[in-house]
This record gives sequence, C-alpha cells and structure tokens, in this order.
Amino acid sequence: MKVNKIMRRAVDYISATDSIQEAARRMTRHRDGCLTVISDSEAVGVLTVGDIVRRVVARGVVPGEMRVAAAMTRGVVVCKEEDDLEVAARMMGHRGLRQLVVISRDGQLSGTVSICHLIQWIKPAMLVAILEGRPVRRPE
Repeated sequence: MKVNKIMRRAVDYISATDSIQEAARRMTRHRDGCLTVISDSEAVGVLTVGDIVRRVVARGVVPGEMRVAAAMTRGVVVCKEEDDLEVAARMMGHRGLRQLVVISRDGQLSGTVSICHLIQWIKPAMLVAILEGRPVRRPE
C-alpha cells in the first residue's frame, strides 16, 4: 500500500516567528500534534508536542514569549506520496521519528503520515520489525 492512501492530506503550517502559544492553539484546534514550520515560504522544521514539553514547559519558559524557531526540530524528513508504507516506516525507525512530511511528485508539501496511521495498516509484528530495522519476510 502507498503512503498517499493513508496520509493526512491537510498540512498544518506555522511560521518560525510565531509564538509557542499560537502553535499550541493551532495544534489544539486542528487536533494535530505536529506542525510544519515555514520560513520564507520553505519548510525549515517541525514542531511537535514533545518539542514544546521538552524545550518550553520543562524549562519554565512562558509560551507566549518564545518563538517557534527556538523550540522546533530543525530539518524536515520527507517521504513521497507514492512510497510504500514500509519505506515510510523504515524512515521513521531509522531516524527515531513518529511522523513524516509527505511530498507530491512535483515536490510540494501534500500532507503528513504518522506512526498512528501505519499501525492501522501494517501488522504489529511486522511494524515492530521494520521500525527496529530487522528484515521482514512477506507472505508468499
């Protein structure tokens, strides 16, 4: 099965200059734990709930006073809409990620795919093997 069959088509963006408080509001409004961070019309990173907990809340920083750029994870790891689910799962496992940004054939951001999406479509034992980087034998 291909990533484009299970991915979340909406891409939630936030500017690197917006506040963490605004990011948290968007995450709550869209029921999404990850935002793609944009600067000068380019994706420059992602901001997750985990980033906010570790880099803002745990340090006692006031969310309205910290910019997204200071808390985000820099760089964007992408997969393609036409990639197999196993490819996306291996990318997540290899990099220790829970979510990937998905791009279209022409390189445009088109959505996200998360470990939660994969769990619904890949058998648990197979998913664990993929995430751990072990070889997977497919049924004949």
